[in-house]
Amino acid sequence: MAHFLTLKKLNLNRDSLFNFLLPLLIFISILNALESSNANNHDKKIKTKTYSSSVFYVNKKILDKTIDKKEIILSLSFVFISGLFLAYYAYLFLFKKITKIKIKDSLSPGFLRDIFSIYLLSTIIFNSLFKTFLKNPSIETIIKINSITTASLFLIVLFPIFYKIKPKKIFKSIGLYVDKKTSIIKEISIGISVFFALIIPFFFIMTIYAQILKYFKIDFSKATHPIIDLIKENSLTLNSSIWIFILGVVISPIIEEIMFRGAFYYFLKNKINTTFAILISSLVFASIHPQGLIGIFPLTIIGGILAFLREYRSSLISSISAHAILNFSILSLYFFKYKFYS
Repeated sequence: MAHFLTLKKLNLNRDSLFNFLLPLLIFISILNALESSNANNHDKKIKTKTYSSSVFYVNKKILDKTIDKKEIILSLSFVFISGLFLAYYAYLFLFKKITKIKIKDSLSPGFLRDIFSIYLLSTIIFNSLFKTFLKNPSIETIIKINSITTASLFLIVLFPIFYKIKPKKIFKSIGLYVDKKTSIIKEISIGISVFFALIIPFFFIMTIYAQILKYFKIDFSKATHPIIDLIKENSLTLNSSIWIFILGVVISPIIEEIMFRGAFYYFLKNKINTTFAILISSLVFASIHPQGLIGIFPLTIIGGILAFLREYRSSLISSISAHAILNFSILSLYFFKYKFYS
């Protein structure tokens, strides 16, 4: 009798389908990212010779300027603050004063896998639609559509509702909650302080990485996001600039943390060792960004730090905060350099 499938049969088919789809979607997403990176690098028009200064590239004109005392004081102050936070967290780890916050009564790993798979599928479909229907769109149109479509991906987390799972349980499982032992303010402050603690060591590692690439005659400047190239062109209106900050500092950190650390990392964590879960989720996070192969190493480090925050805090608030302050810092530095300082 051709009636509806039983719930057991339906679950079996869903598991089989998504177990097949997930690696396929990751592979397609990586190919799309590499294609975007290659197209972006092909279209770049480098007008001035650039030199590496840690992870950021600055014009020779700026490097040749005499650095005034205010810049020296500001740089040393930043290093000092970063050192304080780094020492603080080193103390906490050495004396085991940091304890994990565990989630109770969470979603089954299958639902977390499904959420992440639908997210990848949606981004692939959106990208295909952009390429098909948007012919030579304006910069402002690209940014606005990206912002709206990226924000709409939040609805994917509600997918388990169709299986009679309450939204409260879904949000708690993916980290959109705050444990009774802590608070939103504390989680935000942890995310920001971890950013300051690790920013100087991160830049030091990136300086070594850039020098290694330089030795092999590989241009590290190719590992930039397309949005950074828009800023470099200095062709953005005030409205476009505002939308870039909304997308980069608010929308993207929330959606990416929900999908990569909230869903994908916790799915892997339930299947394999925590260390490998952090590594794999970070590698996938890095690989599907449009910075190309050169950008995988630094993005994997960033993804690993954010996954580590998710592991120890359970709530995504701290990792979202760290992600947001990182994006804000990068965007602000490039805006200051290319729109106000050049």
